[in-house]
Amino acid sequence: MPEQEPVSHQPTAFRPHALVVDDERIIRNLVHRALARVGFDVTESCNGQAALDLARGGGTFDVVVSDIRMPIMTGLDLLEQLSLDRPELPVILISGSLEASGIQAATALGAFDVLAKPFSVQRLQSAALRAIGHKTKETPRSRDRGSRLLIRASSPTLQESRAIRRVAIGPTSDDLLDG
Repeated sequence: MPEQEPVSHQPTAFRPHALVVDDERIIRNLVHRALARVGFDVTESCNGQAALDLARGGGTFDVVVSDIRMPIMTGLDLLEQLSLDRPELPVILISGSLEASGIQAATALGAFDVLAKPFSVQRLQSAALRAIGHKTKETPRSRDRGSRLLIRASSPTLQESRAIRRVAIGPTSDDLLDG
């Protein structure tokens, strides 16, 4: 009987899997692309209930990135359900209209991180990588001016802060979306 060659199994590279939840397709696509650039496989969902169904249905996600304000089920409701069903699953919430009480509620429910729009692609990538246990360097905010801004919100408070920023440092041409 001929001797068989030993089979060499190359270890499969770990590719983290992110679930991106937002009711706006363009935001989902932008977050998807940002996470894919740093090695994530990405699944998208257009609302919290559909995302919860995916997570409960055996989806092997390493991190969830969800908008807070969505119809059907909010990001906070999704976070609350996931903290009961999948407490080990880190959830990063994003929103254009965050107040201190909203951040406190998200933190109390177990959010891994809360990102206020606008935020840089680098900030999103860093939060997602930290959520899965990777060590990353995050550029200090003062040096982050050159990073592309991923999302702009249209809330009056953010509009005012943008106006102040434009006066202080001038407009940037790096904006991808001003929603």
